[in-house]
Amino acid sequence: MPFDHLPPILRRHWLAATITLLWLGVTAYGFWYFEWQWQRRFENQHASFDLTGRPPPSGLLSLEAPLVVHFVDADCPCTRFAEPHIEAVDAHLDPEVRTMRIYVTDPQAGAFDWIPASPAVAIWDRHGELAYVGPHSEGAFCGQGDDLVARVMGHLQTGNNPRWLNREAIGCFCTWEL
Repeated sequence: MPFDHLPPILRRHWLAATITLLWLGVTAYGFWYFEWQWQRRFENQHASFDLTGRPPPSGLLSLEAPLVVHFVDADCPCTRFAEPHIEAVDAHLDPEVRTMRIYVTDPQAGAFDWIPASPAVAIWDRHGELAYVGPHSEGAFCGQGDDLVARVMGHLQTGNNPRWLNREAIGCFCTWEL
């Protein structure tokens, strides 16, 4: 053995140093793979939400109140960033606003085959006009950055419908595949 000539204490130090370096290397590789290769491939994705004039599917809109529909794919890694934000959005909406979540696995998801990516949100005003469609917020992760839903809802509550269709968005998205 090449290390037989070393005193036992140095052999133990060498073994401890080797195990520590091996552990650091495996940890660094794991971080690189899961953070940079697996998760980051969804980050800063481009999605085109060009949906001018889309009415809500029949039966979903009450003409007395706006409708906020969250589009969620539970298998999308971006959902973990969006989910707390969606909870906060729903908690701060006026009680008259109707909200719902459409998951890619829901039978009614087929009615929304025009949504290009998730997580996303669509807001119709009380007249059935599409007021906003796109990501929940600005930023690389859907759930961090400027809250776009709050901005649109603020305009709707003051009677100023922005008709803001966020046609081009960059964020953490997964393709909305039914």
